[in-house]
Amino acid sequence: MRPYAVAKNQRLDRIVYRTANQPVFFTIRAREDMRPFVDVAFGQAVVNCLLEERKVCGCFVHVYALLPDHLHVVSSPATDENDLLTFVDRFKGKSARIGWNFGNQGRLWQPRSYDHAIRKAEDLNEIGEYVLANPVRLGLVDRWEDYPLCGLIDPWPA
Repeated sequence: MRPYAVAKNQRLDRIVYRTANQPVFFTIRAREDMRPFVDVAFGQAVVNCLLEERKVCGCFVHVYALLPDHLHVVSSPATDENDLLTFVDRFKGKSARIGWNFGNQGRLWQPRSYDHAIRKAEDLNEIGEYVLANPVRLGLVDRWEDYPLCGLIDPWPA
């Protein structure tokens, strides 16, 4: 039996990550077999890291949901000088270090993520609704507004 090949990190064209106001939908998974964000205090520290890094990197976070084992986030660069991949990489590194303060060891995130460029306003609204509905679909809350680790932050791009 032949072993499975390691998945390649499929990326969009690099320009997509550096186009001002071009929203990209990221799904970033925690390391396999981990559910680190059931600890709400740790989850809140990770959300705070996400929101701080958006300012440092010059990116918008339009909507996010940090679930027990993954993060959904729709983000866009504020200018063509900013880079979403740099933002995501910095966030993953800093949040992993925060995890060490909460007793986590080693890597926090899987090295790859799912990225999807959002092309139309209708798609943006559908994806935003999908992100916010995740805690409800998982049975964590009855209404997304009651889940402490998700929300709408920056306005949708024009």
